Amino acid sequence: MKIIKLEAENFMRLSAVTIEPNGAMVVIGGRNAQGKTSILRAIEAAIGGKGACPDVPVRHGEDEAHIVLETETLIVRRTFDADGGTRLEVRGTEGGVVASPQTLLNGLYGTLSFDPLAWVGKKEAEQAAELRRLAGLDFSGLDARESEYRADRTMVGREVKKLKGLAAGLSHHKDAPDDEVAIAELTASIEANRSVNRANHDKREDLSRMRADGDELLLDLEKAQQRVTAIKDEIEELTVRGRAAAAEVGGLKDEDVEGLVVQLAGAEDANRKVRENEAHAKAGEEYAAKQAAYDELTLKIDQAAETRAAAMSMASYPIDGLAITDAGVELNGLPLKQASAAEQLRCSVAIGLAANPELRVMLIRDGSLLDEDSLRMVAEMAAAADSQVWLERVGDGEEVTVVIEDGAVRVGDGDARA
Repeated sequence: MKIIKLEAENFMRLSAVTIEPNGAMVVIGGRNAQGKTSILRAIEAAIGGKGACPDVPVRHGEDEAHIVLETETLIVRRTFDADGGTRLEVRGTEGGVVASPQTLLNGLYGTLSFDPLAWVGKKEAEQAAELRRLAGLDFSGLDARESEYRADRTMVGREVKKLKGLAAGLSHHKDAPDDEVAIAELTASIEANRSVNRANHDKREDLSRMRADGDELLLDLEKAQQRVTAIKDEIEELTVRGRAAAAEVGGLKDEDVEGLVVQLAGAEDANRKVRENEAHAKAGEEYAAKQAAYDELTLKIDQAAETRAAAMSMASYPIDGLAITDAGVELNGLPLKQASAAEQLRCSVAIGLAANPELRVMLIRDGSLLDEDSLRMVAEMAAAADSQVWLERVGDGEEVTVVIEDGAVRVGDGDARA
């Protein structure tokens, strides 16, 4: 579907213009500030509505602007009020009003705003993004998820690095016991054993004193026979007591104190090793968990890249050898920016012509940049694609089909040249 007639009245710089194209190329010529751009904006505004309309669509001093755009199957009538209001009517060429006109036009508008010359001048990433959009490769959701994965992975990676350093800085002791030594219990045992040993020592001292007393009494017995009877009684008594004490002392057994003291001295060191081993093990577990999370996010990022690459590899492009990569747009395996100006123009025009299969119309807003060979190539490509190119160009050379002067078609040009 192409434009077969365009009427515009009081729209932007236009006063009253009627153009009926009869070829694949419509070149709008004239001096600057005469209304050339208004022709292309009228086409956009008729199809795209307010979203494609300038802020002030009505010609200065007028109350309303009117645009009528006809294709082989539709007649679009749009009116703009000076206060910002707009009215739209879409009919079929055989009659019948379309119930939801803007919805229908939105489907036709598609990429009418695509300008091949502006696209060539964009950065590589911007070219790739627009070409993906035109090819139906919407990666917005995938890009958002990948961005989230990368942000999460960056945070997890910081924790991985931190935990790895923490684990490396902690000591691990192969000779440490499995559990910490109960120092309080060990200390209580030492004190209890010392108490027993002190009691034993006192009993031994008592025995020694008893024996000394016996010896002293025997000497007294030799010196004083008169006290023999009394001394014998004392000796007998001491003998009985001594036998009992000897029996008791003979069964005494000292508790191990030195061993417990040695054990106590090493307990704190052992406990330190146990605690350090536990910290080492915990850090290792946390590091392994974070590393696993990092690896999982990396896998998701790789999968997103594979999904994008698969979609781009299966996409259909209007030029053989044209492809989209993460870096930008390539032609025959090389960056498109490295191609000749003619090749870049050929690609961009082919993209624009293929962008809208319904309304086969492309607008070129700065056609003065094109030389005669480029104009001829664009015209040939438009004809081969059964499409229509509307192009504005400063001047009124032979290539110009319609000249605009002061908002109107210059007298003498008319519809025949269109």
